[in-house]
Amino acid sequence: MAAPRALSQPLGLIGRSSIAFLRHTSSVWWLFIETLRALGRRARRRRILGDRAILRQMEEIGVRSLPIIFFIAFLVGLILAMQTFYQMKRLGAESLIGGMVAVALTRELAPLVTALVVAGRVGAAFTAEIGSMKASEEVLALETIGINPVGFLVVPRFLAMTLMLPALTVFADVTGIVGGWAIGAGNFGMSTGGYFASARDALLLKDFVSSGLKAISFGWIIVLLACYRGLIVEGGPEEVGRGTMEAVVSSMVLIVVADFFITGFFYYSFYLFKVSIL
Repeated sequence: MAAPRALSQPLGLIGRSSIAFLRHTSSVWWLFIETLRALGRRARRRRILGDRAILRQMEEIGVRSLPIIFFIAFLVGLILAMQTFYQMKRLGAESLIGGMVAVALTRELAPLVTALVVAGRVGAAFTAEIGSMKASEEVLALETIGINPVGFLVVPRFLAMTLMLPALTVFADVTGIVGGWAIGAGNFGMSTGGYFASARDALLLKDFVSSGLKAISFGWIIVLLACYRGLIVEGGPEEVGRGTMEAVVSSMVLIVVADFFITGFFYYSFYLFKVSIL
């Protein structure tokens, strides 16, 4: 009897984890649909960008994230240029460094790094703020007076994230490319014209499409998971802290997973099957 009992424990854990995963996944999809519906109602009332709550969230997500995005993207550009220089020098192809830095940033690193930074900085704040409101029954008070919590709390953050994360990604692209130029021109004697010409020639429109699609998808993952974890908080400050941690970790994991699938889609459609949507 010991063997079946020992086997049932891990199987039970797997079963409970699978059920919980499916339950949370369906709930997040429901939140996404409700958010789109609430956004549609706002659009019919022509209250999209003029709402102070949306502008405040745009400032929180976009403007206040600029310093840390600048710092990290600039360093990433420096690192990429240094790593590629020593490899390309062995092949006598130093002139291609600008293109390699630009492509690596635009296709992959800029949207990924930007999303991870925003998930840690802004996503945690979303969960903590909404979770505190839920714990203090402010969300219940909104429902009591007839205000839809999704439209009031989630939609401004959703719209602001949809607009600001792609903008931050473009900012990270430019900053990283400039960082690569700074180390290339300052330490390796590369010409400014040659570096930026290489970057310009290497980039294609599909690279910007891929980067924008990733930024929008990552932004939706961050805001939906952060708001969902805040809305399901039950208990006091300890539960708010646990929900914030779970929201940040799950967001980061799903961002990497989504990055894999989006990259795979563009690779297989554009490079293997020679399909172009542009």
